[in-house]
Amino acid sequence: MHAAIVDGAIELTNMVSRAQKDLTYSPHVRRCIAYINKNPDRKLTVAAVAAHCGLSPDYLSHLFKCELGVNLSTYMTAQKLELAKTLLWEGCTAEQVCYSLGFSSQSHFIALFKRRFGMTPREYTALLGTEK
Repeated sequence: MHAAIVDGAIELTNMVSRAQKDLTYSPHVRRCIAYINKNPDRKLTVAAVAAHCGLSPDYLSHLFKCELGVNLSTYMTAQKLELAKTLLWEGCTAEQVCYSLGFSSQSHFIALFKRRFGMTPREYTALLGTEK
């Protein structure tokens, strides 16, 4: 019971911290981030996200880089890869993760995963002991 309360308090603290950090971004960038996070299964492009936000791709890319310090396309890929780690941890196969997150191919997904985390999805699941 005590551990559950501590875990809940930690999660609440993390949520407040994220919310405060989000408020430092412009409304356009916050809308962009929300759209990316709500659509992890889609093959999003900078142009598609910009259209959703009502901005030109160049202007949104400039805002994003200035406010977050990272390119918009890099951010989108990083978000998908972080979600991929979670799905692998939950027991999904690399193939399931690849196609559910909208990567163009399994080999492309594996290459991106290895570049970001220094190991393939199979090595990651073996490390976790969740390999199928």
